[in-house]
Amino acid sequence: MSETCFYHINKKGILNRVATVEEGITKANAEGYLWLNYNQPAKEELAKLIGLLNIHPLSVEDCFDDNQIPKIEEFPGYTFILFNTLGSYLIDG
Repeated sequence: MSETCFYHINKKGILNRVATVEEGITKANAEGYLWLNYNQPAKEELAKLIGLLNIHPLSVEDCFDDNQIPKIEEFPGYTFILFNTLGSYLIDG
């Protein structure tokens, strides 16, 4: 199931949820940072970020590559972080 959350982090480090990417961009441009959290997004959701945030198209492509290893990449204006889903396990003891 797709789950998307957007957050603005102000100068004091306080995390505030925002309704849209556009709202987050406006607030982050004024001060602070923007955190975008996607879980199983559609390609169209991430493709719109290429124009909105001026990110490299390969960053979006990597999100849909099942063989992509976790990584952190620095680009001009943003940091791209990709990691696999963390699983939880019940240990019967």
